[in-house]
Amino acid sequence: MSFYEKNKSFLSEFIIKELSTKSEDSGTAYEVVDNITDNGKPNLQVIIGDKVVFIHDQKDPFEEASQWVQNIIPQKGMVFLVFGFGLAYHIEALLQKCRGVEDIKVIVIEPCKDLLIRALQIRDLSNVLSNPSLSLVTATKEGTLIKQLEMVLPINLVTSGNVSVLLKESLTDNLSIYNEYARRIRRYLIDAEVSRNTLLAFSTKWTKNNFENLHSVLESRPIINLYNKFTDIPIIVVAAGPSLDKNIHLLPKVKGKAVIIAVGTSYKSVCKQGIEPDFVFAIDGAEAQAEIFKDIEESESWLCYPPMVYPQVPSLFPKKFLIKTSSSIEWINKITGNVGEITGGPSVANYAFEFATKIGGNPIIFIGQDLALSENRTHAKNTIHEKNVITDKSFLVEVESIDGGKVFTRRDFHSMLTCYQIMIEQLGGKFKVIDATEGGALIPGTDIMPFNEVINHYLTQNYPISDMINKYAGKKIIENIDLKELEQYFSETILEINEVSSIARKGERLSIDLQAMFVENRTNERKLAKVYDRIIDVLKKVKTMKHFCAAAGLVINYTGFILDESKKEASNYPEFSRDWGVTSAKGYLRYFEEIKNVCYISRFIEDTMGGLSSFGRIM
Repeated sequence: MSFYEKNKSFLSEFIIKELSTKSEDSGTAYEVVDNITDNGKPNLQVIIGDKVVFIHDQKDPFEEASQWVQNIIPQKGMVFLVFGFGLAYHIEALLQKCRGVEDIKVIVIEPCKDLLIRALQIRDLSNVLSNPSLSLVTATKEGTLIKQLEMVLPINLVTSGNVSVLLKESLTDNLSIYNEYARRIRRYLIDAEVSRNTLLAFSTKWTKNNFENLHSVLESRPIINLYNKFTDIPIIVVAAGPSLDKNIHLLPKVKGKAVIIAVGTSYKSVCKQGIEPDFVFAIDGAEAQAEIFKDIEESESWLCYPPMVYPQVPSLFPKKFLIKTSSSIEWINKITGNVGEITGGPSVANYAFEFATKIGGNPIIFIGQDLALSENRTHAKNTIHEKNVITDKSFLVEVESIDGGKVFTRRDFHSMLTCYQIMIEQLGGKFKVIDATEGGALIPGTDIMPFNEVINHYLTQNYPISDMINKYAGKKIIENIDLKELEQYFSETILEINEVSSIARKGERLSIDLQAMFVENRTNERKLAKVYDRIIDVLKKVKTMKHFCAAAGLVINYTGFILDESKKEASNYPEFSRDWGVTSAKGYLRYFEEIKNVCYISRFIEDTMGGLSSFGRIM
């Protein structure tokens, strides 16, 4: 068996598929040439124009690798991000140095597929590739790269403070593609930290919203009913950037000639033009949504929303479509079935854009999608953010503008811009995406065109859009559910939640007892083991409550972070010392407090169960 076939047997199907696709390596052109070191070991040369770069030391790559790792001190739970696989001499040395250290992850980023393939061909790397601590990442597209990172580097590890970046300088100093990958991965790490912090801040709030919206959920239609029903009909996504002031007055001209989707912030601005959008998207679970939709009368627009949206919003819209997102609760998903998932992004406009692609619209036209400041303003007039003015540019990011210059943007806007870039890249040219914003940041992959020209070129035909939506909307979710089975599901869940509430209170008492034992210095091995065993039993008991865990999944994830962080903090102290014990006990106490607090969702289930008869069907 050749080295390549042997090495390949340790690679995932995903990596093998990536290696078989056409290379899209960007940056400086290079040529890979086999070479032998002075001590007879395989080496590689990279030829870049007139420049020749040896991947490893010409004399002794093993000695070079030993020096590369000499100042690295592996510790429990560390994650090493290594840029450059080369022929893996340095990876072998790193794995050897990490041997015996618990929970180590070594993630090797190798963007140059030609180099990776050659390495697999000329060295037996089975000991490296089979190591359980190692993950190899290579990708031709940014979206694929991010997905791989999400699999091997989940957000609880990204933000633990244990991520260390290591460079194979012979590669990173000479090939620009490594710098490009580094930029993408830095962005991923920042976005992942934002996502994690959002989860920590809002998991309990989002869970509450999911259940407070339960009645509205049952009255909604699955958004999947609309998928592929508007093929090749133009779609306009109306965001609320400051450039919207330039062309929003043109929207009445295209009513009925394109599907008009407004994000929540732009909804009132559109309505003030004398028309209502066909769809309005609301995603956010925060109270600001109440202000965005304040004082609106009964709307003819169809609301598109996930269950975690701020609960006042769905009640304002008689007609609504339900979306599944990453914040949707598994417990609710079981009731609704497959309503259609939209993964979206940081912005509600990212969700609206993905929806536009899923219903088949073409072309898809952006207006108001600045993703940047205009005269220091962040949003258009007639929005709740119209008075937002930013004068301190020290925390802003400079990006390319649609006119070829530079423009400043906020970091959250930059994250939205990145999301658009990845989404458009993944579409592979299936849709024509036109940016008619007339200002702001350049969205790679879009055609730039003034909105008036878009109207003249693409929006010339009338469509029965309202009739089409009504035709394809389908039945309400409640109309496809056996109400007796639903009532049984509600009852079983309420019983489990009540039991978990009692279990969590027991866990609180045990945690307080554990903390007191260390504070008062009255620990002994038998008592300590007894309390710990009871705490572990309580933790295990919570996880056996399948209905509760499905209903409180977001909080379960959040409390998992709490336990991980308390264990990490406790590990800074000698085991069974006072500080170790107090820190551990506080982590358990906080866990049980959060579990107990989320049990209030039972009252929303009870209210909905009590109102099932209001849906007009016989129990």
